[in-house]
Amino acid sequence: MDLRNITYIDKKILEERNYEIGKLSEDIENISEIMSDLAFMVNDQGETIETIVKNVRDSKMATSEAVIALNKTEEYVDTSRKILRNMGIVASGITIGAIGSVVVVRESYTHSSRAQ
Repeated sequence: MDLRNITYIDKKILEERNYEIGKLSEDIENISEIMSDLAFMVNDQGETIETIVKNVRDSKMATSEAVIALNKTEEYVDTSRKILRNMGIVASGITIGAIGSVVVVRESYTHSSRAQ
């Protein structure tokens, strides 16, 4: 074996290892950058999800309040209808009473004028 050949082979092996180590270091830097980007995206999406959850809670609360308001409105409408119905009945009674009074007064006037 020639000493120069061993040195040449060792030199080539060292150069190849050095190249592979440099390439591995570059790959690790790329992976680190990808992980940083992913961490940022996950954090950003986490904030978005928290906002969505808050909006869903707020919507649920607003919907519950709207249901309560609609139930109260329905009660008010029912009460108003009953009041209007009763007012109609009273107005009809007053009208019928007035007509009846006019008829009675007229008949009474007619009888008293015939009697004279």
